[in-house]
Amino acid sequence: MIDKTKQIVLVSVASLALLAFVSTMGYSLGKQSVTNETRAAIKQEAKKLQDEQTKKEKASQLSQESVEAFLRHYFTKKQLGENNKRIKPYLTDSAYREELTRQEDTLQQVYKDYILDYQYQEADIYLNHASNEVLAEVSYTVTYVPDLEQKDKAQTNQVEKRLLRLTYTKLGDKLLVNHLQTYSTDLSEALTQAQKTTPEPEAIPELPVSTTTP
Repeated sequence: MIDKTKQIVLVSVASLALLAFVSTMGYSLGKQSVTNETRAAIKQEAKKLQDEQTKKEKASQLSQESVEAFLRHYFTKKQLGENNKRIKPYLTDSAYREELTRQEDTLQQVYKDYILDYQYQEADIYLNHASNEVLAEVSYTVTYVPDLEQKDKAQTNQVEKRLLRLTYTKLGDKLLVNHLQTYSTDLSEALTQAQKTTPEPEAIPELPVSTTTP
């Protein structure tokens, strides 16, 4: 009888020990799982913050990529003014107002219906990080419609080039176009003039005052 009682006691003690062990293991594994999930969440949040910081830094620095992104939006449009919403985030308020005023030019309005489907192709871009200025010669295609009554039939596609000077300014954590000017000279003439005046490879040449409208 005593042996049976001891057996029951031993079984009970063993069961309690096993239960305690299982509980401890379960707690440890559960804690480890939570810890791993927490670490993963922290890493994900850190990467997100790092990506946001990198994005802010890129937005505040002059680069080939940022300039080309603007030029692509500026020269790709179905018609004059159709791309205004796309270019607005790249411009200061004053530069955007200048662009709207430029579009209201009488000559621009006269030819508005005759020049369609502007498509950006490529650009030679020169940066001056010291002054936040850019010189770019842009190639783009346009479709000319000589006869509005036969708009779908009489069309001519042509490659055009435009030389631009962009002046950037920093607002908050963004670098925005503050002034845009186009020139009647071409890039080779501008660079030749620059080499005569200064040997620095990043120098933006002094261009003539006369301009053309895009």
